[in-house]
Amino acid sequence: MSNPKTDPGILAALQKVAIHYRELKPESVTQEEVQSMFALAVQLYFSKRDAGEDFGPFLDPREISATAAMTAAANLLQAVEIEIFELGMWKSLTGA
Repeated sequence: MSNPKTDPGILAALQKVAIHYRELKPESVTQEEVQSMFALAVQLYFSKRDAGEDFGPFLDPREISATAAMTAAANLLQAVEIEIFELGMWKSLTGA
């Protein structure tokens, strides 16, 4: 597996997706590609926040509907076996 830090092709592809993500059609990507991009986004977002960078998850929150956000959040929590109650407790303890 290539290392994105050293593979300019992978970095270029990620940058292209980042710039043109609004143009992607759901039928043009596979479920596995969506899962991989979602996992990458979550890991990168956590790493940057954990390193002290403070920014929201979206360039423009108006682009993401409440239904889309809730669907993603609910399925993300289910995938890692976290209940809503546990999220609330963690958030109150950490101030996140």
